[in-house]
Amino acid sequence: MTDENQLTSRQAYLAMFEFLRRHYERGPTDEIGGLLGSLSVLADGTSADPAYANDWAEAVAAVLTAESNGRHAEAEFRIV
Repeated sequence: MTDENQLTSRQAYLAMFEFLRRHYERGPTDEIGGLLGSLSVLADGTSADPAYANDWAEAVAAVLTAESNGRHAEAEFRIV
Protein backbone atom coordinates (compact mmCIF):
# COMPACT_ATOMS: atom_id res chain seq x y z
CA MET A 1 0.00 0.00 0.00
CA THR A 2 1.23 3.49 -0.79
CA ASP A 3 0.30 6.83 0.73
CA GLU A 4 -1.76 7.69 -2.35
CA ASN A 5 -4.18 4.85 -1.47
CA GLN A 6 -4.92 6.12 2.02
CA LEU A 7 -8.37 7.57 2.61
CA THR A 8 -9.73 9.79 5.32
CA SER A 9 -12.76 8.52 7.19
CA ARG A 10 -14.98 10.82 5.12
CA GLN A 11 -13.42 9.69 1.82
CA ALA A 12 -13.87 6.06 2.82
CA TYR A 13 -17.52 6.76 3.66
CA LEU A 14 -18.09 8.40 0.28
CA ALA A 15 -16.30 5.53 -1.49
CA MET A 16 -18.50 3.01 0.32
CA PHE A 17 -21.59 5.03 -0.65
CA GLU A 18 -20.48 5.17 -4.30
CA PHE A 19 -19.84 1.42 -4.31
CA LEU A 20 -23.33 0.73 -2.96
CA ARG A 21 -24.91 3.23 -5.38
CA ARG A 22 -23.29 1.53 -8.36
CA HIS A 23 -24.36 -1.87 -7.10
CA TYR A 24 -27.92 -0.58 -6.69
CA GLU A 25 -27.98 0.81 -10.24
CA ARG A 26 -27.07 -2.62 -11.64
CA GLY A 27 -30.05 -4.23 -9.93
CA PRO A 28 -32.10 -2.15 -7.49
CA THR A 29 -33.10 -3.83 -4.24
CA ASP A 30 -35.22 -2.42 -1.44
CA GLU A 31 -32.54 -3.19 1.14
CA ILE A 32 -29.77 -1.30 -0.63
CA GLY A 33 -32.15 1.49 -1.66
CA GLY A 34 -33.18 2.00 1.96
CA LEU A 35 -29.59 1.86 3.13
CA LEU A 36 -28.53 4.44 0.53
CA GLY A 37 -31.34 6.73 1.66
CA SER A 38 -30.21 6.51 5.27
CA LEU A 39 -26.54 6.94 4.37
CA SER A 40 -27.14 9.94 2.10
CA VAL A 41 -25.10 13.02 2.91
CA LEU A 42 -27.26 16.12 3.26
CA ALA A 43 -26.35 19.56 1.93
CA ASP A 44 -24.99 20.54 5.36
CA GLY A 45 -22.63 17.54 5.32
CA THR A 46 -24.49 15.47 7.90
CA SER A 47 -25.93 11.99 7.44
CA ALA A 48 -29.64 11.64 6.62
CA ASP A 49 -29.83 9.20 9.55
CA PRO A 50 -27.57 10.21 12.45
CA ALA A 51 -27.59 6.64 13.81
CA TYR A 52 -25.70 5.51 10.71
CA ALA A 53 -23.13 8.26 11.25
CA ASN A 54 -22.50 6.85 14.74
CA ASP A 55 -22.29 3.31 13.34
CA TRP A 56 -19.76 4.52 10.76
CA ALA A 57 -17.62 6.22 13.42
CA GLU A 58 -17.62 3.01 15.47
CA ALA A 59 -16.66 0.96 12.40
CA VAL A 60 -13.78 3.33 11.63
CA ALA A 61 -12.57 3.09 15.23
CA ALA A 62 -12.78 -0.72 15.10
CA VAL A 63 -10.72 -0.88 11.90
CA LEU A 64 -8.11 1.53 13.22
CA THR A 65 -7.82 -0.49 16.42
CA ALA A 66 -7.54 -3.71 14.44
CA GLU A 67 -4.87 -2.22 12.19
CA SER A 68 -2.85 -1.08 15.18
CA ASN A 69 -2.94 -4.70 16.39
CA GLY A 70 -1.73 -6.02 13.02
CA ARG A 71 -5.10 -7.13 11.67
CA HIS A 72 -6.73 -5.79 8.47
CA ALA A 73 -3.22 -5.67 7.02
CA GLU A 74 -4.37 -7.03 3.67
CA ALA A 75 -6.94 -4.30 3.01
CA GLU A 76 -6.21 -2.37 -0.17
CA PHE A 77 -7.20 0.95 1.35
CA ARG A 78 -6.34 2.15 4.80
CA ILE A 79 -8.61 4.42 6.76
CA VAL A 80 -6.61 7.31 8.22
